[in-house]
Amino acid sequence: MNVFDFFGTGEQEHFNEIWEKVIAGSAFQGQLKMQDHYGEEQWFRATFLSATDMYGELEKVVFLASEITREKEMELVSRKSHDQLSRKEEELKMAGLDMQKKLEESRQKLSIREQQHHRELLSYTSLLNDLPFPMLSINNLGFVRFFNAGARRVWGLKEKDVLDLPASRLFSPDEGSSVISSFHDPALSKKTGLHKKQKIILANGTELQHDLLISSTDLGDEIHYNMVLL
Repeated sequence: MNVFDFFGTGEQEHFNEIWEKVIAGSAFQGQLKMQDHYGEEQWFRATFLSATDMYGELEKVVFLASEITREKEMELVSRKSHDQLSRKEEELKMAGLDMQKKLEESRQKLSIREQQHHRELLSYTSLLNDLPFPMLSINNLGFVRFFNAGARRVWGLKEKDVLDLPASRLFSPDEGSSVISSFHDPALSKKTGLHKKQKIILANGTELQHDLLISSTDLGDEIHYNMVLL
């Protein structure tokens, strides 16, 4: 089976559009409805990253995903409850009935569902933190926006000491790799794709060698650049 086999007929056209953009060099992050071997529908929060070789040709597509079927079902239940509550409030307002106590009870129940939904989102963030590869993301101004557990182990730094600070502080000023220097310097163009055996010098002088996967994601208000140490 290939990745296209996990999408139903109704989702094929949408995924084909995503796939064409990914193999053209654009990263994708979002929610996708897929199906398992038995045809059961499942929801995933997915990321597709394309990697090119030294000649600029597509070498592979990296797929990262976390199942959110339960989270999606809770979201639909929460939305349905919210709509029902809104209709009920309108009916009570027009009828002139004083049902404030019951409405407050309904709001409390909705708040509990929203808290459960929030916990599911925190769980997804935890999964990203536990990815087997060190990963960091910066915005188009060069500030760190994401720093997973693998990256924290490599750099020996806490997340709170890194987020929203210039990514250049993570690397030595004598960094010899043009891939690294262009990644954290907002004035330079990023070298997206897969880069083999890159020498990395951390700010503390530690020297490493890794394959690097550089990708970009357009979020509208800003662009994020992602670096994965393979």
